Amino acid sequence: CFLDQKKLVLLFRRPFPTLAANNEPWDTAFEIMGGLAVVTNSALTVFATKTFDGWSTRQRVFLFIALEHLAVVLRLVVAAIWPSMPPVVREMKQRQDSIARRHLELGGEEERADIDILAGPLGIDSVPAPFVHDSPTMGEELEPW
Repeated sequence: CFLDQKKLVLLFRRPFPTLAANNEPWDTAFEIMGGLAVVTNSALTVFATKTFDGWSTRQRVFLFIALEHLAVVLRLVVAAIWPSMPPVVREMKQRQDSIARRHLELGGEEERADIDILAGPLGIDSVPAPFVHDSPTMGEELEPW
């Protein structure tokens, strides 16, 4: 029991998180799975239910193709109307990237300007300046309480 605790605490560490540009392998996988689900559900609706028993095979195939195409067009319309990242989030991400780039380049405007840039999207009109306690310069002494 003690050895297991020691091993978990000292030998095993959490992996260091790395930044990813996007969620790409999973986005593609979910898009493919969604397309397969559309085709499968359309086929099950047309060929496996008793609703279309009176229809000929040719009519069922045409209905299957029509339903599948309608579902694909509907998915494309929904994707065009509602983007995966809302414009407000995209704007905040661009601002954050700009601030991070300036700080990593060790140049640019002061931190106060960065706070003011982020104040707008956060719904804050103005951010007060932080309190800074100045230490006495050489030769000055602190006043006693």
